[in-house]
Amino acid sequence: LLSLARGDNAAGGGDGVVPPADAQVYETKGLQSFATAVALQPGLPKTWLLWGEYCHRQATAGRADDAAADADAMEVDAGAGADGDGATTRGSWAERALSCYLLAIGLGHSRSALTVPRALALLADAPPASGAALAFGRHGTLVPLWQWLPWLPQLLRGLDAPHGPQMQHLLVRIAKAYPQALYYPLRNYISLEGA
Repeated sequence: LLSLARGDNAAGGGDGVVPPADAQVYETKGLQSFATAVALQPGLPKTWLLWGEYCHRQATAGRADDAAADADAMEVDAGAGADGDGATTRGSWAERALSCYLLAIGLGHSRSALTVPRALALLADAPPASGAALAFGRHGTLVPLWQWLPWLPQLLRGLDAPHGPQMQHLLVRIAKAYPQALYYPLRNYISLEGA
């Protein structure tokens, strides 16, 4: 990296551009650093958020060709107590990103309000057989219920989706804790569904 900053010929030809092979080496080392950081201190919300953003990029890019990224993702998943099958499919990256986002929200990251819509969008866009719904059910309980209140219409719309049972469980918990907050969105949802 120092030679890149100086512009030496030692790393990539002197023009400051890193060859693709070198870029992959740096990416692999970065993934190993993420895995190590999460394994050493799983209670850091920023680490979970950064790992979630990486997994989100992988899910949206649909990239399925990096075995090193998969191995490091499995290390992080194992550190979080998640079960991984090792397949770097779009759905598994989405599942990992969703788990990381929910953990970051549950651990109280300062940008957690911005992360809730990302998590809901990942859940809505994930393939039905991806396990994202199970990740939502598993890690969604870590998120304080008040964090979900601004997103009640989106949660209600999720009742008709393949992840509906997880949404129903969350909505029942919200109804017990915040019945007045759920009344108007639920009434509106029912009137729109009946029309």
